Amino acid sequence: ILKRVAGLKNFHTLCPFLIAYGLFYGLSLFNIFFLQSLFAIAVIVLEVPAGVLSDCYGRKRCVCYGAVMAIVSASLFLLWTSFFGFILAELAYAMAFVLFSGSDTALLFESSDRQQYSHHESRVQAYSRSSEGLSGFIGGLAYSLSIVLLPILELIAAIILLYQTLSLKEVRSSYPAHWRGSQLRLAWLEQLRSLKQHFMNPDNGFIRLVILFSAFVSTITLSMFWLLQVWFAQHHLAPYWMGCVWLVYHSCSAFASLWVKPCMARLSIDKLFIGLFLGCTCVVIIGGVVSSQGVLILFLLSALLFGFKMPFIFCVINQSVSHDIRAGLLSLDSCVSRALFAVISLVVGYVVQAFSFQAAFYVLAGFQVVSFFILLPLIKYKQVASV
Repeated sequence: ILKRVAGLKNFHTLCPFLIAYGLFYGLSLFNIFFLQSLFAIAVIVLEVPAGVLSDCYGRKRCVCYGAVMAIVSASLFLLWTSFFGFILAELAYAMAFVLFSGSDTALLFESSDRQQYSHHESRVQAYSRSSEGLSGFIGGLAYSLSIVLLPILELIAAIILLYQTLSLKEVRSSYPAHWRGSQLRLAWLEQLRSLKQHFMNPDNGFIRLVILFSAFVSTITLSMFWLLQVWFAQHHLAPYWMGCVWLVYHSCSAFASLWVKPCMARLSIDKLFIGLFLGCTCVVIIGGVVSSQGVLILFLLSALLFGFKMPFIFCVINQSVSHDIRAGLLSLDSCVSRALFAVISLVVGYVVQAFSFQAAFYVLAGFQVVSFFILLPLIKYKQVASV
């Protein structure tokens, strides 16, 4: 069921064409990047509280509520097409995102054999990426008929998602069946304190560095995701071909996800961190000097990095923390990533509109320099821990 849930929650026919959809209804590029920054800020505010809520209220309940908010978001995109309507739709989607984030991964870890978890996580991530690719292809075909079909298809997928989440079973039985408001607030505050103590504990420096490094990799790959949509708009690609590119893009991510377990079995974790850093560095440096047509290859490389990074980071975090704060820490990872992206997306959106598409890569290259100074202590910490 979790594989189907992963596929359905990532079945986004609208997301690959959101820039085209926004431009169709009169939004500017800056407006659209502002919406992504707003989404990131909403995730920052809601991510950790949602993860903590999952730890003390239940994984299944949170993913069910997430499916409901996905329905609300798709409905708003369909019915309220002003800039304010887009804002509300993005906020609803942010709520859906945070309610799923951490909860579904924690549920998978708690229902899996520890030796097989990395295999299951890779498979679930592959389902997610494959679903995104397939939805992009279907979205391209639907866009060829009418752009209005995009949110309609996403709404249908969200309704099926709700049905699937209701079929999930809670692994742990310690969650109360009912909470009074005061009880939930006290439990939430206590869980939040536990999460803070764990994160700030000097003995948990490795986890802090993993979360920070993960945020930098996510920001690069997320920026590339949205720059690909700008590339579509600048080259006036037909909707069908846009869908084909999305299918290849997410197929690359799915392929990379399947290689996490073999790579973790053969290579040390610090070498995998170095590989992610070098991959991101190649993307942003080469992207600033190659022709606009050649950038498409770099988009596919960023898809490979994104597909590998997600299950790899989840495996590292899940295997390093206890179940009591697992969802909260996974949510914190996503929260920090979105915080960085909230800042960078505004800068990238402005640079693309005011200067050039290529100039955005110079911004990302400067950003990548900072991640080098996080990578160094991360590798050193891991080497010391191994000794």
